[in-house]
Amino acid sequence: MFRSASLATGGMICDSSRPRYTAPMLKLNPTQYNATICSKLTRPGSTTSCPAVSGSSTSHRTSSAAMVSSDKGLVDQRAQGLQFVVESSRFDEKSLDKASYPTVQAFVEDNAMHKAREVASRLGRQADIIIAADTVIHLPSGQIMEKPVDAADATAMMRSHSGASHQVTSGVALGVRGPDDHYEFSTFHETATVTFAKLSEDEIAAYVATGDGMDKAGGYGIQSTAAVLIESIQGDYYTIVGLPVHQLSHRLANVVSTRSDV
Repeated sequence: MFRSASLATGGMICDSSRPRYTAPMLKLNPTQYNATICSKLTRPGSTTSCPAVSGSSTSHRTSSAAMVSSDKGLVDQRAQGLQFVVESSRFDEKSLDKASYPTVQAFVEDNAMHKAREVASRLGRQADIIIAADTVIHLPSGQIMEKPVDAADATAMMRSHSGASHQVTSGVALGVRGPDDHYEFSTFHETATVTFAKLSEDEIAAYVATGDGMDKAGGYGIQSTAAVLIESIQGDYYTIVGLPVHQLSHRLANVVSTRSDV
């Protein structure tokens, strides 16, 4: 019933020129949203470089943040100045009883939490911050949209999108490692609304023929060809592609500014 397009990866970027406790800039390419970024949050006065995540904890006043996703097609973004390693969660979301959750939002937050905890149990001291995300597409009625099973199913999905709106909710679990090496977890979610233009049968057939939406929940990807079919969005664009960057950046900044051990 519930479809999750969860995000898992690890990596770091540091910028010693940032003002005190400024939220880290997450460079997300709309066409590569699942290339997850592990940011290095550098404290004032640090002149350290940005090494890849290693098996040992950092000895300087920085924090390594690992982001968790199940995406297998992560794109190497070192050309964008990012250094990262990929860490996929081994948590099986099929083990969750989706029907037992009162809302879509409750499910995505809990699923993200399970993924984050699983990665934390293996990473140990390798990351100070772990971020896991899970995304679902759903109708106002609460019905979840899965991936299309074939072209006919994809066509039916696109017809249902035509001239209509649906919602996309991304849940995030944020784990911060404390002095005792245990992680403290919190969760949040963001919901955005996507409205498609009225589509002709020719437009629907042409899009389905590209195959672009066959591996995506809801039968389309806003970060690719389907962008030309979408009339408007309400909310954070990056919530739709899988990571609510605005709220996440504020929460990360709060962690850095309030925790002397991070």
